[in-house]
Amino acid sequence: MEILSIANGNAKELSNQLADQVISSVLDDGANALKQIIMVKALDSALTKIKSKLMPYALEEFRLENSKEVDINGYRISEATTGVSYDYSNCNHPIYAKLVNQMADLKEQISDIEQMLKSLKSSMEILDKETGEVYTIYPPVKKSTTTLKLT
Repeated sequence: MEILSIANGNAKELSNQLADQVISSVLDDGANALKQIIMVKALDSALTKIKSKLMPYALEEFRLENSKEVDINGYRISEATTGVSYDYSNCNHPIYAKLVNQMADLKEQISDIEQMLKSLKSSMEILDKETGEVYTIYPPVKKSTTTLKLT
């Protein structure tokens, strides 16, 4: 049984229409934006789960098409390898291992300096022991985005 059936329609167009309707319900019709966001979060969670569980079956069906690309309901579909990663931990390359350790040490030093800079309330002067130069350092500029946390 198909829960959602687009028949021969355009799925991209349908998804755009749905988005426009939800937005319009708030902007034009006075629907409760908080309730709409909660509905969208619930749909997003459901769709993520559906996509994750159905992708292996969809890949299997795509491969039965015996084509590199197919067009279905407004979407051009092709197989793609994504999220490629490599594990270098067993390569036993001495220079690589040394550089990885140096990078870890540098990241720790950078983190320590960032913590110190975040604690500054105003500018201060520091001495560069290597050059003897005095620098004025400043607290970092805090940037953030305000949103709603839906749990």
